[in-house]
Amino acid sequence: MKDEAKTKERLIDELNELRKRIADSAVDSEKKQTEKSFYESEASFRAIVEKTPDAIVLSGKNNEIIFWNNGAKRIFGYDKEEVLGKPQEFLAPVRYRKQLKESKEKALTLDPSFSSTSTKESMGLKKDGREFPIEVSNFFWKRGDENILVGLSETSLNESRQRKN
Repeated sequence: MKDEAKTKERLIDELNELRKRIADSAVDSEKKQTEKSFYESEASFRAIVEKTPDAIVLSGKNNEIIFWNNGAKRIFGYDKEEVLGKPQEFLAPVRYRKQLKESKEKALTLDPSFSSTSTKESMGLKKDGREFPIEVSNFFWKRGDENILVGLSETSLNESRQRKN
């Protein structure tokens, strides 16, 4: 009888261990599927962002550039390594920089849920020093406790006008 009780107890323990392994396996499988979906989604996002002819520039809380796509490289002439960490206003002619810096610093302190996309014509500054008209759309995105300024450019206004004609 004692041996039979030990056998039942051991079988119950083995059954409980097996249930735990099955549950852990299901969680691992779900986690792997979630990770796979995340990486596929990120790859799709990156492909779209890198293929668009428009400039996409993200600035962090210190107004430093934290993201630069191929469209921005094409329009402004800078490689990503040349701009990451620099203030976004260096992409504008000197006469506009102070005003841009002040307005962006103020905007980055606001709640992004109250932010809307604003589009305006402005002047950009290419790597070679040439100024050019540009249409810029800005909006904010919240990442953790940081507000991210997203600047989108519809290529340069000259290119945009040429496409319409």
